Amino acid sequence: MQTAIIEYTPSNWYWSAGNRTGVYYSSKSAAYVDETDQGYQDWIAAGNVARVILCDGELAHSLAASGIEGLPVINVEPTAWGGCTAEHKILAAEMAGCRFTWAATPALNGAYQLSGQGWGTLNTTQNYINAYGVLPNNQPMPWPCYTGQVIFQNATEFTTVFQGLNDYLQAFKTWATSGGSAPLWASWTLP
Repeated sequence: MQTAIIEYTPSNWYWSAGNRTGVYYSSKSAAYVDETDQGYQDWIAAGNVARVILCDGELAHSLAASGIEGLPVINVEPTAWGGCTAEHKILAAEMAGCRFTWAATPALNGAYQLSGQGWGTLNTTQNYINAYGVLPNNQPMPWPCYTGQVIFQNATEFTTVFQGLNDYLQAFKTWATSGGSAPLWASWTLP
């Protein structure tokens, strides 16, 4: 017996990307799942049908355009961008954020925001550091990431992460508008 169809909610939906076979993207789980996934089975049993989309790049943009940030977008891992314009690609990258990895200080590794209030606060904090040379209140600073919390111990750590995130975003924008080699999706690594 079917239950009522769930109203379309981008944060709790399944998509079938044309460039991937045998899997569906779950925005709720922020992952590709196969048809045996219990959440997908329950969702289908309720009378729903996965939305068909050309490719996972267009899916990343669709989620971003729906106002979804973080892991649901970052975990799309687009391999094809279909008809996405440069602006679509940049919006998807900003809404996904960036998995920052720094071998020298692994305690700061995490998925950071590149949009909204989190990104604005990063910029404001960096402006403070540029003016005064220290973290605000000259104290270690806890910072929320999509994947948990990190603690910046000093201004140098903060600036290194901030510069890495800016470098990623600039590399992605350059690729989206000018072509060439794309940076690794939603990821930036420093030695």
